[in-house]
Amino acid sequence: MASKLKYNHFKKGALVVLDFFASRRRESILILILGTLSALGNGAVPYLTGRLFDSILTASETLIIFGRVIPLYAVLLLILALVQILVMAVEYRVTILRSVISFHSRFDYQSKSYAKLLDLPMSFHKQRKIGEINSKISNAGMGEVGFFVFMIKTFPSWPASINKLLHHTN
Repeated sequence: MASKLKYNHFKKGALVVLDFFASRRRESILILILGTLSALGNGAVPYLTGRLFDSILTASETLIIFGRVIPLYAVLLLILALVQILVMAVEYRVTILRSVISFHSRFDYQSKSYAKLLDLPMSFHKQRKIGEINSKISNAGMGEVGFFVFMIKTFPSWPASINKLLHHTN
């Protein structure tokens, strides 16, 4: 029968998560910054695309760059391509960092748990089944990974959400 979760369980879980984020502060902050940059870039793409189509329809718009007359759509197309390349590179780096931090969150937790098991007295091991303990440690590690992935994917997208709210039209 499953035991009831109490406030104490959530408090302990939050401490584990905060301890991990504190130990991986550099990577966590980098993921948040890169995720924010990616969200801003992804928010700029629809604007640039719309502006590109507007400039194609009104082909008379031009820019003078280094003494040359260049159609506005050519400049916008170049900017759009550069933004897309930058966003893809940033998202690639975020994916790699997210994978690394997820791996470490799970296996650091599990290795600390198994180290703690080795410190427990023999009476503890005689009273409990090792398979049940392994299952609980594994499930907790997977739950921690799920939580970190949720946190890392959700929080960097706030600028795009604000952009959608500000530019929402009925």
